[in-house]
Amino acid sequence: MKAIWKYPLSLDSRQEILVPLGSKFLCVQVQNNIPTIWIMVNPEAELMGQGFRIIGTGWKLNDAPSGMYLGTFQLDGFVWHLFED
Repeated sequence: MKAIWKYPLSLDSRQEILVPLGSKFLCVQVQNNIPTIWIMVNPEAELMGQGFRIIGTGWKLNDAPSGMYLGTFQLDGFVWHLFED
């Protein structure tokens, strides 16, 4: 049986969270001033580390993100872009 879980993110450039294998990213938004992602999961699946990368608009990139673009959100007057890492 599937479920939708939410995960708060920090504004750190790179971070990793544990998600069940086979999870599907749904969206990123700001909830209560916290960047948050929603993911469809199988709660019974084994956990794995999933990396994410947050990049601000106008940042110079020494190493461009290689993962898939997931979405954009705005927080405190800044625009942020989320990628798989």
